[in-house]
Amino acid sequence: MRNKAVLVAALLAALTSACVSPGLLAKDAQSAGNAVQVSGSESVLSMRVDGELLITQNGRVGEYKVTTDGLPEEVTSLIDQSIATWRFEPVMDAKGAPVVARAYMRLTLVARELEAERYAMGLENVRFHDGTKRNESTEARERAKQGGVEVVQSARPSYPSMMLVNGVSGAALVNVLLAPDGTVEDAVVVQSAMFNVRGKSALMEKAFDEMEREAVRGVKRMRVRFGAGVDPRDPEISSGLLVINFEMTGKPDQRETRRKAGIWRIEQRGPLRSPAWEIEKAGTRLGISDMDGSEGYMSATGNVIKPTAGVPML
Repeated sequence: MRNKAVLVAALLAALTSACVSPGLLAKDAQSAGNAVQVSGSESVLSMRVDGELLITQNGRVGEYKVTTDGLPEEVTSLIDQSIATWRFEPVMDAKGAPVVARAYMRLTLVARELEAERYAMGLENVRFHDGTKRNESTEARERAKQGGVEVVQSARPSYPSMMLVNGVSGAALVNVLLAPDGTVEDAVVVQSAMFNVRGKSALMEKAFDEMEREAVRGVKRMRVRFGAGVDPRDPEISSGLLVINFEMTGKPDQRETRRKAGIWRIEQRGPLRSPAWEIEKAGTRLGISDMDGSEGYMSATGNVIKPTAGVPML
């Protein structure tokens, strides 16, 4: 898919209001812990767009619709052009016959600054899901339990001190490796981000390190119980994702920092990493912009929707 250089007034307004400068970019960091770094740090604006589509018996897109309202024409045009190229493995029924399948999708659009007041906007990643709305408590736990993993003790991170002092919000996406006894054997930050920040790159780098350490420390306190008939050594069960949100209660300027559809968000992203136990797996890689924290703990169970061409992936 060809990126378009666009001038979007909403992007300029958001960038100006946050006072983000090029000097804020954290330096590309080496991967930490048991992981391989896929890409470096960067500053972007991102937007989540939700929708749904039908996949025909031959793996093409039959119908689709974007359910996020109020999108600029540049965004809808970009989505239309991309979806026209998507191809999938046919979805099979219990008898092995191809069927028409409905899929829900979360698209992540990203705008990167090329020069003053000009941006390259592209569709960065697509995550397919079952359309179920989740929240961070009962429903999210129930979803994990249905997948064979019951969270009996939640992750308990503390707010990073540098972010707390400066009133900064952020989030970390953590890949968790579970031990057969339900404890956390290992945890790697796949990617982290801070929202609407200002500062020097050296301070930013320290703040990122502190946030990621605290996210891992909090996740390692988590405990789970495996369901009956579940093999805790199955890689699809023992590995999962969890978003740790760091946001201050009662601060009006942080109300829009979570992943809400149709709103551009300024992100200072940390490096994108792949844990050692995930490197050999095929499939979509998720970044911090693809999640909003409402998903709860997500086991790495296989998705019946399998793209073969056209679908952008990290």
